[in-house]
Amino acid sequence: MANEDVSKTASVEVHFAQRLASNEKKIRDRAMKKLRKWLELKSLTKKEKAFTEADFLKIWKGLHYCLWMQDKALLQEEMCAFMSRLVHVFSHPDNTLLFIQVFLQTEAREWNGTDRWRMDKFMMLFRNMLTQSLEFLKKQKWKKSLITKFTDILSNKIMNIKEDTSPDGLKIHFTDIYLDELERVGAEELPPGKVWSLLAPFSNYIQNSRNGVVVGRVVSRVFDAIIQQTVDDAMTAAEKQIEKEEDNSDDEENIDEEEKEDTEDPEDTEIPPRLQ
Repeated sequence: MANEDVSKTASVEVHFAQRLASNEKKIRDRAMKKLRKWLELKSLTKKEKAFTEADFLKIWKGLHYCLWMQDKALLQEEMCAFMSRLVHVFSHPDNTLLFIQVFLQTEAREWNGTDRWRMDKFMMLFRNMLTQSLEFLKKQKWKKSLITKFTDILSNKIMNIKEDTSPDGLKIHFTDIYLDELERVGAEELPPGKVWSLLAPFSNYIQNSRNGVVVGRVVSRVFDAIIQQTVDDAMTAAEKQIEKEEDNSDDEENIDEEEKEDTEDPEDTEIPPRLQ
């Protein structure tokens, strides 16, 4: 009986994968709508152990080729938005993190096999998934334990020093967009310690990697960018302070001149002729 249940469960993921990768748009669209409901329902019933890595590997393979089959730009945007928001359907954070992890595994595996005509839509999907992953952390109040699990996934699946873990092109794309998406979700308001934790995949990479191309990109697009932004913010704050002090100084000068005029006005001290 247990084996039958396992077989049925496995067949559901395979069924979705096949439907999502169908040549017919109607079948793909119907499968995406049913997939969201199924993920949400299963997540509610089995909590943190609702899914395995193997389950999500099948699902993400289907989702990957669902986007692969879509050629119209507007529909690609809608599809990327839909797929990335699946991050929020799970009732337990462990399921969400596993879903994110398997997405990264899938795209790392498929990246070099994606032709240049299709690359833009997968770069868009990757950006959307990063944004929604950070939104997930934000909804979880940026818990330190979840940040650590999330950045460990990024380090292992993307910013890994092993060349066969993910291609350089994916590492570079990830590096290029990371700070933008952090800013988009308001992470700059976090305490410095948590911000540094979110940058751990990059700091670990430049300490241990010998890949000069990617290390150079990380330094320029992440750490140099942070330094430059810090300098710019300091300059802006200094300029505002100077303007404020100058305005206060002008106000004080005006007050002094008005007081001087009041004390030296001859009309106030001269005796009218008829009283002399």
